[in-house]
Amino acid sequence: MNAMTSEEESINYISRLSLLLLNDGTDVIRWFLNEHVPANPNLEILTFKQVVAQNQTLLQQMRDGIDGRQFINDEIFDIVLHGDESNLDISTLFTLIRFICKIKRPLWKWWDQVPQHHHQSPLYDVIRLVRFKEEMKNLVSTLHMTSETFQQQWKMLTDLLDRLNGYKLSLRCWIDDVMKSHDVSITCHNLIQVMRWQTMTLTKRNKIYLREKKTLFHQHRDLSEADLDALYSRFGQKRSFLKTFQNVPKPTTCIDEVSSSNNNKKKIEMNIGLDSLAHHADAEATFKSRWTGIFLKELFGEGRDDGDELTKMDAETRNLILQSVQRSNDSVFFSENAYSLEHELELKLREKYLTNYNQIKLLVTNPPTHIPMSNVRVKLARVNFLPPPSENKPDIPDFLLTDENLDLTSMILSPLTFWWRAFEENKINRILLSASSSFGKTTLLHKICHAWANKSLPQLRHIRYVIYLDGGLMADDRPYMRICDHVLQQGYFSPRSSGNVKITAETLERVFEKEDGGNCLFLIDNLEQIPTLNQSDDVIAVLRGEKWSRAHIVVTTCSIMTSSTLLNQSDQIGNHCAVSRRLGAKLRTFYDVTRWSLFLVNGFDGDDVIMNARDLGAAGSWEEVVGDLRKFATDCCVESTQTPLMTYLMTSLFRSFRIGGGGGGGRELPTRLSDAMNEFHGKIYSNKKNDADHNFISDVLTRVLNGEYGRSYPKHERTFMTSQMLERGIIKSCGGGGGERVKFEHFLFEDYLASVVASVEGEAKLKELLQDHVISLDDVARMRYFLLFCSTHYPQSIINEVISLINDDEDDDDCEEVLKENARHLCFRCVTESRCETEALSELLHPATSAQDLHHRADGRVLHLPDASRLSYATQRALYDVTQRWNPSITSRGLPRLVWGRCWIRELRIGTCLGKQLPFIGSLIRELSGLEVAEVNSVRHASQCHLESFCHELRCTNATGINLHKLRLKFEAENSSVTSLTCLDKTCREQLIYLDELDIDLSSLPLLRSLIDPETSTEAILPVTKLKVAGFNMNDEDLDNLTRSLHRFTFIVELDLSETILNDRLVEMVEYFPLFRNLQILNLSRTCLLNPSSIALCRSLVHPNIYQTLRVLKLRNNQLCNTRVIRRLVEAVKPLNELVELELSGNVIGDELGCLLLKNLEDKKNLQVLKLQMTELGHSSLFAAKYHLRENTRLHTLDLGSNFFGSSVLEFLKVFHPIPARHHTKSYKGGLSNLKNLNLSGLNENVHNEITTDQIDHFVNSISAQGKIETLSLLFTRLSKKADLLNMLSACERHPSLNKIRLTKEFTPMPPSSSCWTRLELC
Repeated sequence: MNAMTSEEESINYISRLSLLLLNDGTDVIRWFLNEHVPANPNLEILTFKQVVAQNQTLLQQMRDGIDGRQFINDEIFDIVLHGDESNLDISTLFTLIRFICKIKRPLWKWWDQVPQHHHQSPLYDVIRLVRFKEEMKNLVSTLHMTSETFQQQWKMLTDLLDRLNGYKLSLRCWIDDVMKSHDVSITCHNLIQVMRWQTMTLTKRNKIYLREKKTLFHQHRDLSEADLDALYSRFGQKRSFLKTFQNVPKPTTCIDEVSSSNNNKKKIEMNIGLDSLAHHADAEATFKSRWTGIFLKELFGEGRDDGDELTKMDAETRNLILQSVQRSNDSVFFSENAYSLEHELELKLREKYLTNYNQIKLLVTNPPTHIPMSNVRVKLARVNFLPPPSENKPDIPDFLLTDENLDLTSMILSPLTFWWRAFEENKINRILLSASSSFGKTTLLHKICHAWANKSLPQLRHIRYVIYLDGGLMADDRPYMRICDHVLQQGYFSPRSSGNVKITAETLERVFEKEDGGNCLFLIDNLEQIPTLNQSDDVIAVLRGEKWSRAHIVVTTCSIMTSSTLLNQSDQIGNHCAVSRRLGAKLRTFYDVTRWSLFLVNGFDGDDVIMNARDLGAAGSWEEVVGDLRKFATDCCVESTQTPLMTYLMTSLFRSFRIGGGGGGGRELPTRLSDAMNEFHGKIYSNKKNDADHNFISDVLTRVLNGEYGRSYPKHERTFMTSQMLERGIIKSCGGGGGERVKFEHFLFEDYLASVVASVEGEAKLKELLQDHVISLDDVARMRYFLLFCSTHYPQSIINEVISLINDDEDDDDCEEVLKENARHLCFRCVTESRCETEALSELLHPATSAQDLHHRADGRVLHLPDASRLSYATQRALYDVTQRWNPSITSRGLPRLVWGRCWIRELRIGTCLGKQLPFIGSLIRELSGLEVAEVNSVRHASQCHLESFCHELRCTNATGINLHKLRLKFEAENSSVTSLTCLDKTCREQLIYLDELDIDLSSLPLLRSLIDPETSTEAILPVTKLKVAGFNMNDEDLDNLTRSLHRFTFIVELDLSETILNDRLVEMVEYFPLFRNLQILNLSRTCLLNPSSIALCRSLVHPNIYQTLRVLKLRNNQLCNTRVIRRLVEAVKPLNELVELELSGNVIGDELGCLLLKNLEDKKNLQVLKLQMTELGHSSLFAAKYHLRENTRLHTLDLGSNFFGSSVLEFLKVFHPIPARHHTKSYKGGLSNLKNLNLSGLNENVHNEITTDQIDHFVNSISAQGKIETLSLLFTRLSKKADLLNMLSACERHPSLNKIRLTKEFTPMPPSSSCWTRLELC
């Protein structure tokens, strides 16, 4: 056998690569296409012909051109419509994957790039295979390849095919086989011809195809299916010329659907700090020592006997009363005289308060919880208002105004370090306390009573009588007209004789009248529940100061401040700044001459009671248990507020799971609030009910729907249900000594019972109730937990009703926006609470559509969180649950499949968040397998630790990485302590392998150094879109590192090197500019460019990768004066067809080159801003601008100031005039029709422009012909006559859009008063 020549050996090598690529390569890409074709709603994969039929319009757009680029020609279009996949070549299959499968957006930048070495996924291997085929074009043209190159290329290609599950032993053995010379010449010729065809441009291929197609149709008018098959087999893949072997894919494990993969996916627990939602005031840290071990024993019952403990508590109470009596040195209780009525009244009150209010009893916990009142800490904040801007200040306090004339932004919250500072000495205290239900208003009044009874509060020592009245019980009493009647009715004193005195209402009247009520403190709880509040009521007289004018009064209401409205004014207080829409008129009835102080009750803190509860979890884990309990209980009441009641309830439930075996001895908490309520209530409501039970539950439902929380209910001893609720501690007795009425222990119990009643009659009845009572977003906020519990029965009805209110509300003020946001949060919680399908939220989220994704899939949704810092713990948990369950179908390659008729979350947009929430956001991004865009527009108080935790949460166990395309992360520079982005750089390489846009502000030099430091940086591309280093004062080492790192920023959009001294260093930098694929903004202002740098810049501007994308070029104040350099720069501007803004101010261009520059800008139809200030332009340049820029309809800013135009300055304004047709010339409309800002100023006092009298008439006519101009600058422009100035200003005053004309004071004759000419600005 004769040895082959070097040319024959090269052909042999190229043919072997071509055959392997055309057979195996085409097969693996076809398999990849078939694995990712869309599916129908039943997850049934569509056939290729079905997919083509659904995308015929898109295929036509791909043929005609998308954004000026043609992706297929007529040849490919016909072959694809024919529906035979075997005729499709590698490039066509790749294009269909890009547009038809929609696994990535069509404009994803990596489609056209060479993947990096760390990009290890099947999709990147497909891209590598296509890039390999494109490189074959040079080989089949030159027919030259060495043995070493062949070995390298063969190994690279076979490795790609192996990773894509393609193999063919009969072809792989070609690497060792030696073919005969005759066979080589025939086989290789066909292979090389096919490869040359497939690497040919679409235009050349199209010409050959259309010529043959036209000939065939001319010869045969009616072509059969066989004729078409024969035609298409000669094009595309050229199947008729290429005899291939039969190829089958490797068997793979199918993990196609998300339903199967997500069920087995390991649940990753959110890593949210314990302080994520628990807001503690720093001033209250001093109270930590007061929570001792006795309360742990009382809470958990460790080693105690209930009977002994209660006996001990009674003994302590008696001793405290005795000590209080013995401490009295002013004969309050005993005197040398006879026992008096006043002494008995005070003694009875103190004894009652010390006995009844010495502790908080929670019978619903197991065992019952007793919290000593002395250790309850109440959080208060004073509410102040800024003075209204109007001079007509109303004669009523600001917090009583109606919503129509109240500015919520004027409300300021001032937290109090100690609650008793609300009382001021030597002053009549009139205090209004406001909060939502179960926030601690009643607890605070009980604490005031207890503090007064044991004389522990100096501010109340001058008070002799403290009277606590429950407004709810006052509403249920007979309509007495005197407060003293209510006092007796509520059981403070029995109307019996004491000594020689009988205690009656008249007796109490005489006692309270002493000192005009100055020794009395009235505590009126739940004022809004008193229905008989009118002008003739005795209560009104006391509140208005008409009776007992010196009496001290504290009133509570849950209607002025509610948690539903929601402007976050203070991180320490939370989201409470709303004024009631119902109680304002009622409160105005008692406001007269007395000034009331308004306070917000923000919960009573009891979390520290369980801080040492080590029996709640295993060693080392009890702190996590406590953290979970605190966060769960915090949200169960109201967001951003702390109340210990639900903490105790959850703790009791948790202990019952562990001790009773319900939790299997492990750490478990109820994942849903309704589960916790079910555990507390058991089967109370499922038993048979009598008429009394039906009346009770109907009354509960009515009051909840009307927002009447906290009211007492009649007690029926024979009712089984109420007896069980009393026994379980769900309701408690209240009222007079007989305990004839009951109240719910917590408003959640009331909401839960109402939801059970509303849901038991069916979905249709529930919808009627919702339509009648839930008519606004205020109602949604007020009844959020009622709706939440109802969603466990009928989730779709609840979610649809809330969404309809969100969409119908057209108000855009801040208060309504927060209401909408909270309603959206409720919808997420309803999905988690009910465990319904996440598709129920489809109407809540907006479609994810944008201009650059015009041809992308339309099944994506946007999850928008305007202010993530307001997210409660339960809402965060609900979002985490939704993101785990709401994902697209995932193919075996780990990519999202398009399923017609289904949607998924494709974009996550967060307006504002705290730094400590970054780990939570990272967990959302990780769980959303189909997420493509994640934007966080503002991160406040971020630290380096927060950023590292965020990157840690992005760790993904999926081998294909996270599908994120764009990540925006904006840190607020003034309160951020992030110093390094190394961890983010590493995350982009290892996890975010599909990322092509990283929008992050490099706000400091340390952040920039972390990316360009040669010791930490790598060669991998970092998809940063903005590199703005203006004013960083970089040293030579920084500039060297930046220059060597520019090749990593391939996808950069904006490069800002202004205010940086570059000198000749730009020569090295511009060598990397052609690597930039999408550079749109280049700012080199004030960089002290020297001539070599300027020449190098001009060479880079004419590179195709630059002039095809560059839109903004700024070279301001570089003092370029070399004529040769300026000419090169002017010529370099010519090919910049996409130019939008050009700024060359501060460079010596001159009049001649200025004319050439303006000529080169004539065809720049997208030009909007042109700044040529102080460039030594003259008359010729002014006329050139008038001529060449006339047809530009987008130019809105033209700055030709600080140049000398002499008396020709106003000649430019004639460009606004239309030009009529004359002889053989056509007519023109007025030029620069959209110009808004025009600067034609002179240079200085010595080199200035002039306006003559003859030009004033032209100015008046010209300026009136341009209807959109807003600013006209004519600084250093002399006017000779005052009449000319008046005519000019009169024309400007009459102009419909002109807002400002700027003139120099020294160059205008006797300028008129500025008050007469509103649009004149003298400088």
